[in-house]
Amino acid sequence: MKEGLVQIYTGKGKGKTTAAIGQAIRARGTGLRILFVQFLKGKEGSGEIPLLEKLGIKVICKGEKDRWLFPDRLKEEQKKKIRLEWTHFLDEINRQVREEKYDLVILDEINVALYYGLIDKNRL
Repeated sequence: MKEGLVQIYTGKGKGKTTAAIGQAIRARGTGLRILFVQFLKGKEGSGEIPLLEKLGIKVICKGEKDRWLFPDRLKEEQKKKIRLEWTHFLDEINRQVREEKYDLVILDEINVALYYGLIDKNRL
């Protein structure tokens, strides 16, 4: 696997996902293979997801089907279930990155998932 760069868009307010989507579109425009993973957002009802998929960008959403997953509203039992599920999910993402040789991998809302303990930082 070739060595790459890490860019982190973080902070309160708007613009982080938009910046990542812009990066994905620019990269796809030059022929690169893109994997766009959203950790807290659902796929249905999203305006950007169908467009990204039409451009040939693979999108995986791990939130609720049609809405955001709000980690601060989860009970501890729910968090445990998500942690287990997302541990397997991260293993699958790592497998796909290795086997399908993506040039750009975007992990949207990963910092929020880490902050609420939904993902083990050592698994990234």
